[in-house]
Amino acid sequence: MVVYRCMICGCVKYIKEDLPVETCKNCGMETTVPQDLEEHGDLYNEATYLRQKGDFEKAQSFYDKILKINPEAADAYFGRGMCRYGVRYKKSPQMETWRPECQVMPETPFCEDPDYLNALELSGREARAVFEWIAGQVSFAWQKEMNRNYHKENREEDGDELSITGSFLFFCRLDEGRQRRFMASLRAGAKANQKKPFFVHKSSYVDDDAQIGGGTRIGHFCHIQKGARIGRNCVIGQNVHIACNVKLGNDVEIQDNVSLYEGVELEDGVFCGASCVFANGRGRLLGQPGEREEYKETLVKRGASIGANATVICGNMIGEYAVVTPGSVVTENVPGYSVVAGIPAKVVQKA
Repeated sequence: MVVYRCMICGCVKYIKEDLPVETCKNCGMETTVPQDLEEHGDLYNEATYLRQKGDFEKAQSFYDKILKINPEAADAYFGRGMCRYGVRYKKSPQMETWRPECQVMPETPFCEDPDYLNALELSGREARAVFEWIAGQVSFAWQKEMNRNYHKENREEDGDELSITGSFLFFCRLDEGRQRRFMASLRAGAKANQKKPFFVHKSSYVDDDAQIGGGTRIGHFCHIQKGARIGRNCVIGQNVHIACNVKLGNDVEIQDNVSLYEGVELEDGVFCGASCVFANGRGRLLGQPGEREEYKETLVKRGASIGANATVICGNMIGEYAVVTPGSVVTENVPGYSVVAGIPAKVVQKA
């Protein structure tokens, strides 16, 4: 377990696993987790603390130390870019959301910052999406501050018109590619000021510590227990039980009457047919008393499909894009890109 300060609100949180992205329980914002956190966690935490206090120059020196040791640390590049723009987050009392303020005003928007571009190049898909989302917020805040400064320097009667004129003149100075990137970052910033939507039917229960990604829809009579992690754009049917610490990736589809017990993990794009079953205690299956410590983990890898009424015995792995036909009983690992059928399930077709 590693201690890590949230880059948005600065609160201390505990990272249990090596995940690229975490949602902070204090501010509710999604942030990246440095992949070199175990080695340089103290440096990251000190840099975040100093940046939130407004000591940007000293905070930047800590990111420089990290980059001297690890020149491919995407989060250090991103943090250094935030220091260059003097980014501090404050909670909006009206919206109850955290928004950035730029206290240093370089001539170009954050989406043009070389450290930000380095962070994008060195990060994975999930972290890159979060970096782009935060960069949109910062670019939006930077543009508002630019307008405010322009208005102060050019005091005339119609302040709103002047503000728009200042934005337009800056926009015209950019080349075509930079104009596109700048407008994309402003659109991302506008979207970032709205809470990511997900839908939970009023008949369902979601425990406080559960995490649900944007765009996910949860149907009737479901129960999502504490510690469960559900990714973005998932579809959860009715009467689905997702137990403590179950992990679902993005774009997962679970049809009606499915129970996912502790120890189950579904990666991105997994499909679970109606009434399929995941066991998690071998001792009880063998007629022996089951203890919590005896629970075995079950991993269903990216893009796999499990048919209706199939049973997956715990402790096994279903490979990428594998297909478990309806009614089958999986008692051993299933190779990726294969089709299994029967009781017990056997490979009937390979890619």
